Amino acid sequence: MGVDAIGHAGRYLAALDALKNRLSDREPHPLLGHGSFHAGTIEGGSAPSVYPATCRLVLERRTLPGEDAAGTMVEFQAVLDDLVAEMPEVGAKLTRGLARPASEVPNEAPLVQGLLGACVGEGVDPVLKGMTAWVDAAFLNRAGTPAVCFGPGSIGQAHSADEWIDPTEIERCAAVLERFSRNFLKGDQGEMLNDATAGAG
Repeated sequence: MGVDAIGHAGRYLAALDALKNRLSDREPHPLLGHGSFHAGTIEGGSAPSVYPATCRLVLERRTLPGEDAAGTMVEFQAVLDDLVAEMPEVGAKLTRGLARPASEVPNEAPLVQGLLGACVGEGVDPVLKGMTAWVDAAFLNRAGTPAVCFGPGSIGQAHSADEWIDPTEIERCAAVLERFSRNFLKGDQGEMLNDATAGAG
């Protein structure tokens, strides 16, 4: 019928720029910065000479501690509603897929301070960072068991065709975890570091 579903998806993506701006205007998380989203995949159409009757766009929203899936859906729906008000021929429907909670552990938690102290004890630079990727630690934190991500290597080397790690980093990590475990079992959380002031994600 001459309706370009891919074109409509493109209009929606362009309209979402305003939401990106609003997210960047919010107060940033001390370690994680701002919430974000991106278009992960888009597919539609059947042939170059045929108007695409359907288009499926998948967005991923990276939430911060305190944000929830319901709230983010309201934001995405509001942008779609505005687009439909401007272009009634847009026949789009927004549905939520997999939702995973953001997670946070206070910097002063014994787990965090113990790992930082164990790093110092093993001559490893203690770095406290937020992680924008989702991991199973969120389930443990939600259940009341403090959990963080700690390990060797660089996230820049992960999830690639030639994923690799320096074996010496594995050995140093094992030494840090052994020191941490021994201190934890003795009730000694190790050296407390005073520069850790923000919640760890």
